[in-house]
Amino acid sequence: MTRSKGWILLLTAVLLLMGGCATTTKTGVGITTTAVSSELKATDLGAAAEAELPAGYTLAKIRTALEDYINLRLWLYPDRTEGKGTNEFEPYIGQDLEFELRLYTGSDGQKRIYAHADKGKSLVTFTLMDGIVYANGKVTEEESGADWPGQDFQAKGTLTQHISEPHKPDYGSTPHKDKMIAAAKEYAKRICEDLNASSERDQWNKAEVYIQDFYEYETGTALWIVRSDDYAWYSPLSFEESGDTIKAVGVKGFEVKNIHGLAADQLERFMFDRAVSDSITHYRCSEGKLKEMTNP
Repeated sequence: MTRSKGWILLLTAVLLLMGGCATTTKTGVGITTTAVSSELKATDLGAAAEAELPAGYTLAKIRTALEDYINLRLWLYPDRTEGKGTNEFEPYIGQDLEFELRLYTGSDGQKRIYAHADKGKSLVTFTLMDGIVYANGKVTEEESGADWPGQDFQAKGTLTQHISEPHKPDYGSTPHKDKMIAAAKEYAKRICEDLNASSERDQWNKAEVYIQDFYEYETGTALWIVRSDDYAWYSPLSFEESGDTIKAVGVKGFEVKNIHGLAADQLERFMFDRAVSDSITHYRCSEGKLKEMTNP
């Protein structure tokens, strides 16, 4: 059975942001962080209540996922690039937020856990992959339609989160993610070969290629390819899975001229700088061959 993941949705969000829209909800989290601290109120969740959580979920896993979700939102989507008021956590840096854990039972009988901040209307969503719990986005009653779980839930306690300054995420590593990375590298190799075969091969020779890091649950990642004349190309890709095989498929990207000449807080430059900072691998495309460089 073939599973095609919808990376194009994330690309659409990026393009909308560049056009002036400032709503991005499908971002996610990993499994380790130190910049955001949290604690469980001792009286809020006993062993019996924790046993009612969906299979594979524990309080510790939910807490860590929520910490990383907050950090990633602050790291990738600050108000200075997305628009004031876009990042729901930024106003509370240096403060505590309380999140109520809510257990919903869907029409299919499946139990799903959400987290609701005491300041805000959205619900943080969670997913489980390879035994790791991730917070993979948020839903709101106004914007999410059928994805909104309704008002029928069981409260399972509260978490207190201290919101700290963001830091570079730890995106983690799993055998499954290693296959995704290999697919992204193969895609970068094909891009390099295509550029070398094009009529503009001289312009693209010795271009720098960065593969942006990602969490395992994500639908794709992106390449940034930068020529010596500072012309850059943003090339998103989607991961398609069929059995044990993972393939990276390109999605339409966009150009950025004079990338290093843009202001640091301009969206395209900020995206590029974060991608370089968070890159898995840094290559140089020379005469159709990828040469791995020292990671930035």
